[in-house]
Amino acid sequence: MAPNYAPWDRNAFLDRLGTFRNVEDWRSKPDEITEAQWAKRGWTCVGPETVGCIGGCGKELLISLEPSRGIEPSEEAEDDHEEWSEEAHNELVKQYTGMIVTGHEEGCLWRTRGCDATIHRIPLVHQVTTLDSLKKRYESLCEMSSDLPSSVLTPQGLNVSRLVPHLFRIFYPDAQRVPSDDHPSSPTRTSSPPTWSADHPTINTRALTLAILGWQGDADHSISGIASCPTCFRRVGLWLFKSPLSSSMSPAVSPPQSPIQDQSSPATSTTFSDRDESIINRLDPISEHRDYCPWINAKTQSGDPAPGSMEEPQPGWEVLKKMIMNHRPASAYPKPGAANRQSVIMGPPRLEGATSEAKGKTTEEKDKERWARLKKLKEVFKFGKKPKAGKK
Repeated sequence: MAPNYAPWDRNAFLDRLGTFRNVEDWRSKPDEITEAQWAKRGWTCVGPETVGCIGGCGKELLISLEPSRGIEPSEEAEDDHEEWSEEAHNELVKQYTGMIVTGHEEGCLWRTRGCDATIHRIPLVHQVTTLDSLKKRYESLCEMSSDLPSSVLTPQGLNVSRLVPHLFRIFYPDAQRVPSDDHPSSPTRTSSPPTWSADHPTINTRALTLAILGWQGDADHSISGIASCPTCFRRVGLWLFKSPLSSSMSPAVSPPQSPIQDQSSPATSTTFSDRDESIINRLDPISEHRDYCPWINAKTQSGDPAPGSMEEPQPGWEVLKKMIMNHRPASAYPKPGAANRQSVIMGPPRLEGATSEAKGKTTEEKDKERWARLKKLKEVFKFGKKPKAGKK
């Protein structure tokens, strides 16, 4: 079996983390011993509540938080079963926390060093790649638009309708606008909102909200209507949040008619009907992630910030939101070899491209100024000079 020691490899880390996704094999654990902590030290889920160092030392551990593993209660808690259970549970968690490292054989490299704190960070640096991934997640969710809940909650600070103008230009760069009748040279012309052709695309704001928050359509699952997070490997059955009224609600909105969309537009996914609706019909994409998922966990996304760092850690969805707001299309940047490249980057062009006549005139003027200064200096030196002998 090939060695598995590659603590720097994020894909290998995600492969190990993905083995814990089956709820029949692995149940939720306290923060100190979550599946992410085991995966960072090279462990893989190999069976029900069992981890193994596959490709490494080959050691296997059974992880059980039942209070029947030989841990005796303290004398003070002997008559209090609830207090004893809590104490035993905490002691087990403490033991397993240490076994994440010491559970490996002495010579295993995973015992020496595991993955660093940034291994789970979502790479949201390259703009083109990040926005392309967002579009793929969005399109995969649009394919199951009939399964999307009627109401999708959004976290504070995320206004999807404000992002629609930016994302429409990213998703549909070839969409045709209807030309304005205003004369471009009119000094009193006011900027009118852009209008679009009748066959323009639309934006599904519920799918967009889920995509921005890290979710995608799970095409590999045998059951339809599954949204999944490829970062924390959480799966959600969308039918659990399906409202009977969803068929009467508009799932999509047209592209905006102005840079800032009207807040009364149905594009806002947090706008609910006044009718009494069960809370189960409102999908909260944030709470459905694992607590350690970098899409919602600022600490996981940022890793261990440097001491004294002034930058506030942000979860993945906030980093993505800022990238969308700051996005500039490729056409906004000067192309190499363009006529205006020098004026945009370097300022006004130099005289190298001027005519020979202009060059001569400029040189002549400079020569005159130079001789005038020399003449003044010569007169100053002559003023204090004594006359030579023999001259009256």
